[in-house]
Amino acid sequence: MSVNKKAKTLFFVAVLNVLALSIGFYFMISPIIYLSLLGFLTIILIAPDSIVLHLLFFYLPWNGLLKINLESNSFFTFAVVLLIFKFILLKYRFNKNFSQIILLLFLYSIVVKVLNYDSFNARYFVFFTYLIFIVYFISNSDLFFNDLVTLLFLFSLGTLLANISGDILTKLPHMYGLNKAAETQLETSWGIYRNNAFAGDPNRNSTQILVAILSLLIIEIKKPLIKYVMILSLTFYGMLTVSKMFYLVIVIIFILYLGIRLINKERLLYKLSFFIILISFGYYVLAFGVVDNQIDNIMQRVTQTEGASGLDSGRSSLRKGYYDYLSDNWDTLLFGKGLLTNFKPVRNVAHNTLIQMLFGLGIIGSGLFVLLIFNMIYFFKNKFRNLSNILYFFTLILILGVSFNALDFLNMDAFFFYILIMILIKIYLSQKEIRSISIN
Repeated sequence: MSVNKKAKTLFFVAVLNVLALSIGFYFMISPIIYLSLLGFLTIILIAPDSIVLHLLFFYLPWNGLLKINLESNSFFTFAVVLLIFKFILLKYRFNKNFSQIILLLFLYSIVVKVLNYDSFNARYFVFFTYLIFIVYFISNSDLFFNDLVTLLFLFSLGTLLANISGDILTKLPHMYGLNKAAETQLETSWGIYRNNAFAGDPNRNSTQILVAILSLLIIEIKKPLIKYVMILSLTFYGMLTVSKMFYLVIVIIFILYLGIRLINKERLLYKLSFFIILISFGYYVLAFGVVDNQIDNIMQRVTQTEGASGLDSGRSSLRKGYYDYLSDNWDTLLFGKGLLTNFKPVRNVAHNTLIQMLFGLGIIGSGLFVLLIFNMIYFFKNKFRNLSNILYFFTLILILGVSFNALDFLNMDAFFFYILIMILIKIYLSQKEIRSISIN
């Protein structure tokens, strides 16, 4: 990671900023909270183009705490809006092809909402604001997509710090609002603590942690011990989410990573040392019961469920309700009910991003949206053929695919940053492969 002095200073100030924000909420000192929020906006707006995206990824896991109080709107979204105004005033490039698709999708969604008498909520306009936001970064990638190692590291650091702070704050009586969705009583009458951090939901937090872990596994830094300590720490906080999805995917990630280490061209002694350390650590964790409580909690959640609906916390029955409604209403299936509509054919949201998109935009609108996202990801012609890099990218798609299948993400800020992170990791893996070929 090659970071200049000004960037290092801003990164350090950002860490101090979230520390101050945490202290403000811990003691409920309003002036500290207000100053921290003002500091956040100032940091984002004065940051050079080369590191503004890095800082946004660092702050993303803190989105749920960047508020005046727990019930107010996040300043994170406000910062994104201010950045767009900044880009417009400074006349940054904006890709016309993307703008045409976004305009077409916007007009289409308005017509669908009007015909269905669906209300226009704030998140509807935030949705299109973020699409414009992504296009600005893609269109000016030479300014923003610099030092991707530092960017991915800062995202992982922000995720770890948010989990440490969240685990402390959510246990305070006046901060219960942060974790009200994480006290689960879905399967039975018993409740368990689930680490929510500031993601609004333990499963969303587990997605963020999984992406952060993969980011650390992918990047190469001069002091790898730091990233492995962070990976183990993030894994611990991921286990605290008691998310069945997390436990399943983290096992797959580590199996794939072990396979990657085996096929990489490294010295045999280095490979043996890595596996000896890994086995020793695993033995220590199991022998001394470091994570016994977390394993007991997840086993309790699994064993006290019945059938597929119980295993996925009732999501399959919810989806069936949406599928039945769509099959009986061809007009909704084809055109949608209205993007981010509040209408629900059953008792709850679908807990599935694809159904959320199909129900809101229909087949026509969803096709247009998927075309836009696909073009964004493949706007850069970066390719990689190395098996290790293919497996890394496949793992990222797996994490996001499983998450989107289990949660509604379209109305979340994180959704748009996951689109960006797919683009950035694709670019980084390609650059990494080019460097490897040139060295050899």
